[in-house]
Amino acid sequence: MALDRPDRDHLGSVGVIGLVYACVVARRLLRQAAYRLGFEDWLFYGVLPFLAYLVLILSPFTALRHERAAVFAVGAATLLILFAGIHNSWDSISYHVFVMRAKDAAAPRRDQATIFVSPPSDAIAATIFSTTRSISARSVPRTTSVAPSRPSRLNG
Repeated sequence: MALDRPDRDHLGSVGVIGLVYACVVARRLLRQAAYRLGFEDWLFYGVLPFLAYLVLILSPFTALRHERAAVFAVGAATLLILFAGIHNSWDSISYHVFVMRAKDAAAPRRDQATIFVSPPSDAIAATIFSTTRSISARSVPRTTSVAPSRPSRLNG
C-alpha cells in the first residue's frame, strides 16, 4: 500500500479538476429555473461530489504521514462519487420515464392535431357536408356476392 509521489500528484490533480467541475454544477443548479430543488437534489448533485473531490485533494497531504488512512480515504471518495452517480442517473431516468412520458401522452400528436377555425356559414357548411358524404360513400367497399366460376360437383 505505497503511494509514490506521482500517484499522490495525480490524486491531487483529479481532486482539483473534480472540485472545479462540482462548482460548475453547483452554479448551474443555482441558475436553473425548471423546478425548485429539494434537499436530495442539493445533496447528490452538489454536496456529496464536492466533499468527495475535496477528500481527493486532501489525501496526498494525508499520505505523507498516514498512508493507510489516505488510501482508505481515496477508496471512500471513489465509492461516494460512484453512489452519487448511480443515484443521479436513476433520478434522471425516472424523470424522463414518468414526467416526460406523461407530457408526451398529454400533448396532441401530429396525426391527431386539432385545427381550430371560425364557424362556417350555412352555404359553406352544406358544401363541406355534401363533399364529406360523397367521399365517405365512395370509401365504403361494396359487398357483392360472387358466383362460383365452375359448377360444383356436389350440386349436380
